[in-house]
Amino acid sequence: MEEDWEILELTGPFGAYSVHSPSGGLVYSLGAVIVVWDVVSDKKINLRCHTSPVTSICFSTDNEYFITAEQSSQPLICLWRWRNMEQLSAKWMPFKPRSSPLASLYTSFTHRKVLICEVETDGGYRISIWDCIDNNLQLKLVEELELNEIALGVAILNDQLQFACLETTCLKLWSMDSCTINKRFHFKTPVKAMEYCRGQSIFALLLESKAVLILNQSGKTLSLITNTAYTFTAIANSQEYLYLSTAEGSVLIYNLRSFNLFKELPPTHSSAIKSVKVNTGSLIYVMFEDATVQVLNLSEGQVANQSSGHFLPLTSAVWAEKLNFYSSSQEGCLYVWKYVGKGWNMQAMEVSGGKGEISALAVHPSHRVLACGFTKGPIKIFQTGDKPRFISILQFENSCVACLEYSHCGNFLAVLHESGACVVLGPKYEIAAELEHSRARPVLLMSIHQVFSSSGMHLLTATCKEEYLVYVQIFKTSKEVLDKTDEKSFEIDGCCTGLVFHSSGNYVICNSNAGGIYIFALDTGDIAGVILTEKSTIGCIVDPSGLYIGTFAESSVGINNKLLLYEIGTGKKASELGRLDNINSQAVKWSHDGKYLLMGGLNGILTVWRIPKVLIVTIHDMLASMQGNPYIWQEYPIDLNIKQLKGVGPAKKTREIIVLPEERRKERGAFVDSVVVLVNKPEKVTRERASSRPARAKKIEIPESVVSKNNSRSDTPVSLHKEYRPTIKHNVNDFYFKKPSPATTKVVRKSPMIVKSTLIGSSKSIESIDVECNAPAQNPAHKLYEKFDSFQSDDSEFRYN
Repeated sequence: MEEDWEILELTGPFGAYSVHSPSGGLVYSLGAVIVVWDVVSDKKINLRCHTSPVTSICFSTDNEYFITAEQSSQPLICLWRWRNMEQLSAKWMPFKPRSSPLASLYTSFTHRKVLICEVETDGGYRISIWDCIDNNLQLKLVEELELNEIALGVAILNDQLQFACLETTCLKLWSMDSCTINKRFHFKTPVKAMEYCRGQSIFALLLESKAVLILNQSGKTLSLITNTAYTFTAIANSQEYLYLSTAEGSVLIYNLRSFNLFKELPPTHSSAIKSVKVNTGSLIYVMFEDATVQVLNLSEGQVANQSSGHFLPLTSAVWAEKLNFYSSSQEGCLYVWKYVGKGWNMQAMEVSGGKGEISALAVHPSHRVLACGFTKGPIKIFQTGDKPRFISILQFENSCVACLEYSHCGNFLAVLHESGACVVLGPKYEIAAELEHSRARPVLLMSIHQVFSSSGMHLLTATCKEEYLVYVQIFKTSKEVLDKTDEKSFEIDGCCTGLVFHSSGNYVICNSNAGGIYIFALDTGDIAGVILTEKSTIGCIVDPSGLYIGTFAESSVGINNKLLLYEIGTGKKASELGRLDNINSQAVKWSHDGKYLLMGGLNGILTVWRIPKVLIVTIHDMLASMQGNPYIWQEYPIDLNIKQLKGVGPAKKTREIIVLPEERRKERGAFVDSVVVLVNKPEKVTRERASSRPARAKKIEIPESVVSKNNSRSDTPVSLHKEYRPTIKHNVNDFYFKKPSPATTKVVRKSPMIVKSTLIGSSKSIESIDVECNAPAQNPAHKLYEKFDSFQSDDSEFRYN
């Protein structure tokens, strides 16, 4: 089923990357997907084979092949031919019982030998040596080298008889044949990284003391490179030069013969450099800590190409008009993605004005208006378009805004805070109804839907009073007034992890982590059916036509990275998509035409998928029918045979409809005179929302120039001056020239503050090709639970080839 899904956009922090030196092509990984990027033509090829995140990519010394390896409890390694991107071999590593995935994995590929080092989470590492013969990987040797030490890198030496393995305070040279130590070099200062310079047969070691130690294979120190003005972060080498990246954003180039500084490249981006790669020509590939990658052309002194995306967990993502969309993450910026025909161009903008990070987004259905909720409680309304403009700011709570959603006509905006407070705002952004009075609720889910009937327009709202209890309220809308006419409660088995209204407005759909999706009919209050799913699923999405419903299942490692799609009329599985990032269900949206799915992950990876063509055709036909007959779903009511979960007792009856007396409605009016901040009650059970939220990392730094003299920040989006974050244009940006100081430039305050971007000069022609590759037919290691003593046994070929 997965081969029918196509990746249209894939961005985020690189897991690993390597350079094909002759052509300058870049191969990198985003989660389990391998991307081959032609930086000149800007064409990309997506290779999907691995099931876990790929953390190591290495080219052979002749650049004809490259190896990719994933980080899992039992890694899969793949051999690829560069010329035609053909997958030549895919093998599992020799079996070893593990309670958790590897801590890290390193590879070295010289001529026809492949060395792979697996580093355990609790300490210790083992190596495996493979021969590349007849376009196939054959295991030659596997050995447990250390039980407690942690490896930081490996390299096969030029003589092909030894390999080097770096530890924190020691560099060991091992024999390739017997895995015995030939030499051991100890260091007083801890070492961070190692680079083996093949042209000179020397080691460059990056020390914790902000210096680089150069020594030969005999252990003789050749040089100690220091620079008090910079903090070195990564090292790379090519031919006769050593490249040192810095936390200040510069790249220093040293001559490997004299060990003197040859050239210094000033910063081209405001973030610190995380790693650096070079090819044999004049290209340098710089990866910054904010997930921006720049390709620097030394001969022309220009930024030749660049890519950028999120680098912290995504918090929200929403579609806009013309296949444009917005996204946000814990780094605190608003990402604006503009569709350019074969892909999207991105600009990240600072819009918070000191109100915290963006935690929720909502797009007005008919106007160019965007609502942004922040972690400190306020909600900002912006007019979008070519010249974004701040409209107003609202605040009803001091807690984080968990969810925002506009009604179908755009007259009402529902707001849910992490404190549990939930309100509906009218056209003038004043409180029109308070959905929840009890503000200490364990499940933070909310959904609204607007329907038209013979009796007028009605607004449907759904919230969770308890983990198992869904509360639906029905309001009759009249201009700016909401009049409650009905309310109902529905109980489910397990904990509610997803809540949404059906596209027809006739049903409310609740996902349970007990292994089922409940569908309740709103007119009768009865259960229309249960779709059986896997357990521990989160999220609930329905396509615009209402034919398909999706949820995210949990993998064996405990993350929700598999999408399951079901036919809502039959309950049968329609499609599935695995090998995803750990998905945040609040950052998953179906496009308005039903063709695309926008997904945001907790590792910063954002993906746009085109769903299978057979589903697109079905959704298109149903949407066309709904245009001609808006009440078509009344002719085809949902009535599934399954009414309860398997292994669970009798289905609980829904509560009777409660009609509030007129005097009671006045007592529970929606308007309040004061705002009271309440403290959440202690959690009795571990909540899905809390467990999936990692620790916050630091935000993108905002220049002091955007802060006013009284130490306050304007609510209006601020444009960043081109000298602070250079606007990159061909034949204009020469990074050899010194840039003027930000203090001497004047800040323009009437346009968005562009933090980072994928644009370079004029819009590029983006092209992406998605390729589904084959994994091994079976995994023989599933049967290997006995200890393997000798690699000369008769069944060794069956086990490892």
